[in-house]
Amino acid sequence: MKNNSILKYLKKKKKLVIICILLCIIVMALGIIFPIINAKLINEIANINLDSIILIAIVIFFLALISRFSEYYLHEMWRKLHQYLTLEIEKSITLELFSLETKNFDTKGTGFFMTRLREEPANMTAKLISLRDYIMNIITGLGVLIFIITINIHMALYMIIGSLIVCFISVLKSNKKYQLINKEKDLRENDKTNFGEIIRGIRDIKVLNFKDTMIKKAYLRQEKLNDASITTAKIEHKFDVLGKIVIVFFDLFLLVLGVSLIKNNQLSGASLLILYYYSGRILELSMWFSYFYDALSQYNLSKNRLYEVINGLKYKKEVFGNISIDKVKGNIEFKDVCFSYNKEIVLNNMNLIIKPNETIGIVGKSGNGKTTMFNLLSKLYTINSGEILIDGYNINDLTEDTIRENISVITQNPYIFNMSIKDNLKIVNPNITDEEMYKKAKMTFLDEFVNKLENGYDTIVGEGGVTLSGGQKQRIAITRALIKESKIILLDEATSSLDNKTQETIHEAIKKISKYYTILIIAHRLSTIKECDKIMFIDKGEIIDMGTHDELMNSCKQYKSLYEKELME
Repeated sequence: MKNNSILKYLKKKKKLVIICILLCIIVMALGIIFPIINAKLINEIANINLDSIILIAIVIFFLALISRFSEYYLHEMWRKLHQYLTLEIEKSITLELFSLETKNFDTKGTGFFMTRLREEPANMTAKLISLRDYIMNIITGLGVLIFIITINIHMALYMIIGSLIVCFISVLKSNKKYQLINKEKDLRENDKTNFGEIIRGIRDIKVLNFKDTMIKKAYLRQEKLNDASITTAKIEHKFDVLGKIVIVFFDLFLLVLGVSLIKNNQLSGASLLILYYYSGRILELSMWFSYFYDALSQYNLSKNRLYEVINGLKYKKEVFGNISIDKVKGNIEFKDVCFSYNKEIVLNNMNLIIKPNETIGIVGKSGNGKTTMFNLLSKLYTINSGEILIDGYNINDLTEDTIRENISVITQNPYIFNMSIKDNLKIVNPNITDEEMYKKAKMTFLDEFVNKLENGYDTIVGEGGVTLSGGQKQRIAITRALIKESKIILLDEATSSLDNKTQETIHEAIKKISKYYTILIIAHRLSTIKECDKIMFIDKGEIIDMGTHDELMNSCKQYKSLYEKELME
């Protein structure tokens, strides 16, 4: 999404934009004509010219009707344009969201991105409406000012000077507000992020009984946000009061100047009445300009906060190549791969070759790089140095679809969406038939518990699958991966929450399909990977040894120790 995105979208609605511009011109023209006609009416009333008064009144009536209808249709057309812009920007932002690097979500909470990417587009388009109104009022005000100049140049200059003073005060207010509102928005993002964490972790908060601590922290954040809002309101109020005081003095000296000009025969009484009547419009000109400046500042604030996330400068985006592979064979190679989280080395010069259709077990203590291998292979993170190859192609040169369509990752805690079980399964392949889906579900024994549910596959499972057990969620996730039919399947402790019987059945299903897929399995229980083609033992980001179960029992003391310990449990 570029900085000219608004113009890009407007070009797609040229007809609607042209209609809005024409209606704006009509409304502004009438806004300039009305003061002139009203001034004429005041003069005719002063001269008690009844025929002219009636004629002018009729003209004003019809012009007022045209103005009201024009304003109505302008509002309707602009509303359509506003809805279109908001929708298109939100669509673009949704696309941009998925292009952000995963590590951005590790350092910033979901509330941060949700606030930035959902609220700021609405703020931008809302300010566009305000800018349109302010521009129209400014142009109308300038027209009235030109008319006043034709009546008396001295009074016009006085009004201009007064307007500039009021405008200067308003600009100072806007500049101060910009800084305060930016700070307030940061505090609001922080509050929403943390409040979202409270909601997601409310079960743990309750059972661990530390709600008082969380409540105090929430209160503290809310108090800071409230204080920031009060500070912004105070500053705005002070400048508003100052502006009103200036206007009071302006009105007083306007009359003094007018009377002086009348005494010197430079102004008539009727003209003074007209000028005093329209002096407010000239002050409004400065007000509309200050409002325009304020709205433009807030528009730019929302735009900058939005682009800060999506332009890839502060929050990096994923980068993919342009090589597409139609049919991935499943060959995987790590060449001197190094990776670190926050300068902590996780993988250290890792070298590995996995042939197509091999089933590889991965074991080692927690925090030694097993899951990191999967994250790098699926390109959720980017390696620091070295190469990861798929079928001989550097993963950085492959397209996103080539990588993501051909790799399925089944985690220990899979995310189940707040929708039906059927929709959770079909989300990876909307075109799969129910019969094909049921066939995959039988392979993982998912159908055993689903068929016992009142609504079966149409059962809504709640946010994160809250109504399901850990084993049930994993069965859905494994079934989902089988439905996707990726050539490479990565299982990260995927059967850890299943009972022994179901686990054995799942591994039997995996064994049946293993000749068609390249499968990597991270396992805590070594008994679940004994029959893998190869097993690698990882320690401190390095592959210590690799071979079959029997080979490792003879060559790797760490592996043998873990296996014997497991047998004793």
